[in-house]
Amino acid sequence: MDILKIIFKFFVVSLLLTIFVVLGLRQYLIARTVSQIGLDYRHLFRDYNTGTQEKACALQLGQQRDRSAQNVYQLRFVDRRHYRLEVLCGGLISNSILIKQQSLPPLVFRNNIGSGFVVARSQKEVVGFKVFQHATVNWQNQLLEQMPFLSQD
Repeated sequence: MDILKIIFKFFVVSLLLTIFVVLGLRQYLIARTVSQIGLDYRHLFRDYNTGTQEKACALQLGQQRDRSAQNVYQLRFVDRRHYRLEVLCGGLISNSILIKQQSLPPLVFRNNIGSGFVVARSQKEVVGFKVFQHATVNWQNQLLEQMPFLSQD
């Protein structure tokens, strides 16, 4: 009878420990993803404000540059795990300059909510993520809390 109690206690403790580890890992992955995307967005926003890529766009467009066309700075997902920080010179996808290419942390995937975002253009929904393929995390509110210069319009 004592052996059954020990086995039962071991089973309960193992189950509780496993639940806490899985939930803790999920929270860690959520925090890491939000932090990574936030840092990349700050990098993109800084480039947008300083005009870091303006010379490169002027060289790439050359004589065909339309003075009224704006360069578009964006974070764009190319698939469920990889995204790019890029500048669309003159707003054209064919004239894009890659700033940085990144991958999401392991076990984190882009949700089908959106494909990224553009700097200085507000959107209702930015993008969502799936952690462990079943739990959806929408990080827009966390991003807005960390970066008050974004608007929710």
